[in-house]
Amino acid sequence: MISLKNITVHFGKGTPAFRTALKNISLKIQEGEFVTVIGSNGAGKSTLLNAIAGEFIPDAGHIWIDEEEVTQDSTSTRAKHVARVFQDPVAGTCSHLTIGENLALALCRGKSRSLKRAVTNTSRSAFQNILKPLNLGLENRLDTQMAMLSGGQRQAVSLLMATLSPLKILLLDEHTAALDPKTSRFVMDVTQRIVEEKGLTALMVTHSLSHALQYGTRTIMLHESQLIYDIAGEERKKLTPQDLMHQFGSSIDSDRLLLNT
Repeated sequence: MISLKNITVHFGKGTPAFRTALKNISLKIQEGEFVTVIGSNGAGKSTLLNAIAGEFIPDAGHIWIDEEEVTQDSTSTRAKHVARVFQDPVAGTCSHLTIGENLALALCRGKSRSLKRAVTNTSRSAFQNILKPLNLGLENRLDTQMAMLSGGQRQAVSLLMATLSPLKILLLDEHTAALDPKTSRFVMDVTQRIVEEKGLTALMVTHSLSHALQYGTRTIMLHESQLIYDIAGEERKKLTPQDLMHQFGSSIDSDRLLLNT
């Protein structure tokens, strides 16, 4: 499904701020895997997701999706395969538009667009059915502006928007970091349900060691721009957050990696 070979990314070339964000990363992710990504600050976690999404062309290496090389493809070209949800609940939605209008925009992702009514009677009914499983009552608030929703409500809608059109890969960049613990658990449960129901291949960056092991099927760790750990299956099931903290010791930024949230 996703294959990265010797991916290297540099930032700030020719300046005092030059740094290596990813160093010789090789990684294969099978269809339907849900991979959690942990690591210290500046380890390259978000850069890894951005490389897969096509935010930039790596300085070295190759990227394949479904055995098709996409290394040189733009973000818009990869949008037919890849969707993202960001840390800030505001980032993935339009505040001044209604819930229904946001969902209508998401439905058009990757398609040609024209001037027409955004929310029709048919789409309104479809959007209500999509929102109802959230049990937030949002199916009755399609005409409410996104700006009026709480962070958790907005992030739940962002998840639905990201997966509304057919896609294969979902990238989650600390998408619960700005939420309180209770809301974070709710959004994570919605995430797990959507990934499983739609059979998506997902990568989720998180600073929560608990979430890294509780959700998904595989965990990888980056440190100093390199992939240093990769675990799945029965071996992963036996791990606790304390095991991860103990195993990596000083490699982990303990001020940012959280054990139990």
